[in-house]
Amino acid sequence: MSGWRTGRWLIGAAAASVAAVGAVVVWRVPLAERAAEAYLAAHGFPEASLAVSRIEPRRTVIRDLVLGPGLPVVERIEARYSPSDILDLRVREIDVDGLRVTLDDRWPAMWARLEGLLPSGGESGGGSDSPGPKVEMTGSRLMLRHTGAADVTVTFDGILDLSADPARAAF
Repeated sequence: MSGWRTGRWLIGAAAASVAAVGAVVVWRVPLAERAAEAYLAAHGFPEASLAVSRIEPRRTVIRDLVLGPGLPVVERIEARYSPSDILDLRVREIDVDGLRVTLDDRWPAMWARLEGLLPSGGESGGGSDSPGPKVEMTGSRLMLRHTGAADVTVTFDGILDLSADPARAAF
């Protein structure tokens, strides 16, 4: 290759790289939404929907997570992590605001589907010795529904600390 051709090729490669990085930056939220919905569909929730409202180097915010008709709904989820956690597929802390769950006769089947969303062994990624996240829940509501009985609604805030050994919960 002549010097001019090499220079043009390098300029073209640099421009393509800048365009690719720009596309990822611009389209990261829609790409993340589609990836999350595809993951949920592949794990038994084909009607799931959500909106990714923020993706930042140390946190991601999801709004309006709906797993499907009659399934849990969450108004807002914020996951916090470090750059090294991303490489380990790990999340340090999760805030869950506005969880809504109805527990009825379908609950055992629904729980089996929900368990399928967790990595093997219920860990948050990063291998079997990796600590799980600290999960803080606010504004949560469980409705207990049983045929022939009045509905019972339980509201609560709580913390589930899976990073502790042993894991701890406070409600």
